[in-house]
Amino acid sequence: MDADGLVRDHAGMGRTYGVDGFREVAEVVCDPARALVFEHGWQSWSPAGLYRATAVSPRPSGPLHQTMVYRPERPAPGAGFQGEGLVAVKPEPGAEVRLWSALRPERDVCSIRVKAVADRLIVSADGAVTETSTSRLGYASS
Repeated sequence: MDADGLVRDHAGMGRTYGVDGFREVAEVVCDPARALVFEHGWQSWSPAGLYRATAVSPRPSGPLHQTMVYRPERPAPGAGFQGEGLVAVKPEPGAEVRLWSALRPERDVCSIRVKAVADRLIVSADGAVTETSTSRLGYASS
């Protein structure tokens, strides 16, 4: 661990991980009070939803609830959001949506976090992710 509390990746990729195993993958400069965050749940009965970026998504009421409803081995932080394999951010009304998803979900579903810090949202992940925006999403035609 470095003096700044970070663990350096020794695979030669140059990535920096915090002591919790998460690394910053993006910053979204915005007013968090106007931004929305979509958080994807771990399984079909896990909470998933759209929230104000200044809110906190639902958390388990105890250890059994963590095991039965949420991802057991990766509890969410006390503040912010944790999507399992997918999160999306809409910085303000009318803005482009930015989406982060697991790079190879058939192999590994990483946890992706979003937290509000001053005038921005910090996106971090404990695995490889890819970013997509609505300008790069295709739309089905009827």
